[in-house]
Amino acid sequence: MEEIQKSVDAVVEKYGQIDILMNCVGIQREQPMTEVSEEAFDEVYEVNLKASMFLAQAAARYQIDRGQGGKQVHLLSVRSQLGLRARGYSAYCATKGALVMLIKQHAMELAPHNITVNGVAPTFVYTEMIRHVMENEEFRTSCSAVFLSDASPTLKILWGPQCSSVLLHLTLLPARRFM
Repeated sequence: MEEIQKSVDAVVEKYGQIDILMNCVGIQREQPMTEVSEEAFDEVYEVNLKASMFLAQAAARYQIDRGQGGKQVHLLSVRSQLGLRARGYSAYCATKGALVMLIKQHAMELAPHNITVNGVAPTFVYTEMIRHVMENEEFRTSCSAVFLSDASPTLKILWGPQCSSVLLHLTLLPARRFM
């Protein structure tokens, strides 16, 4: 966690403040539930939950000290609320679900300081990390009716720029003060 504090300190040293925290950390180690290793679970926990906690804390300390409020947005996943059939996502789902509660608690604790805390939970964000999944023809065929059609606008695969647009909406528009 020392590295996190050093990184946040470096941002403040370079830019003088932290107005917005965009927490986009997350990893997945796919293993069936009966085969999840302690090492893999711990690694996913360390990155997805523990690092998120202490990154938010480090940024909040600066935001509170500055006294002008701020914004924190955490990238979640629909896997924070839903399991995934026939896939080994135990550690990922558990940590993203726990992050939902962490966000809710942080929102309550930071509200008196005019710091809003939100989470964004897309289905998939097409990145290098999930390229192997998205390029798997069996996966694409099995979920194309849901994720790739216009039939379900709430279960779309986001591309990086689309995800960025959502995050910018939550942080830069005048309505951000109410979210």
